[in-house]
Amino acid sequence: MSFSPSGVQVLWASPNPGYTVKIEPESPGMKVEFRSDAHRSRIDVWWSGGPQFSIDERDN
Repeated sequence: MSFSPSGVQVLWASPNPGYTVKIEPESPGMKVEFRSDAHRSRIDVWWSGGPQFSIDERDN
């Protein structure tokens, strides 16, 4: 990730074997989701007075 007051960029996202990756803009930042048949990992990133993020891990 690259953070700045003007926005957030995903520089790269490499899924492990068996996972897919989906990168999408999500106001006011970006969403990156790694998914397999058994698990989902999601990180939301944005700029709000500084770099911000939240991570969500779930078993399917």
